[in-house]
Amino acid sequence: YNASMSGSRTKTWSQFYAHHQARGKKTTQALVILARRLARLAFGLMRHQADWKPEVYTGGAKPAN
Repeated sequence: YNASMSGSRTKTWSQFYAHHQARGKKTTQALVILARRLARLAFGLMRHQADWKPEVYTGGAKPAN
């Protein structure tokens, strides 16, 4: 949750966060959605021992529906 609070202010994740708020999610709900996304990405990177590549993993920070 704390990582998503910081992430929501970054260039990479602010569009994702704003998209969910625009869809009517409350602030906490949008932050939890972002936190879950970050956790899944971190686990996947660890599991596959991959390097972070924002253009690959965020798709230009476009939100997934």
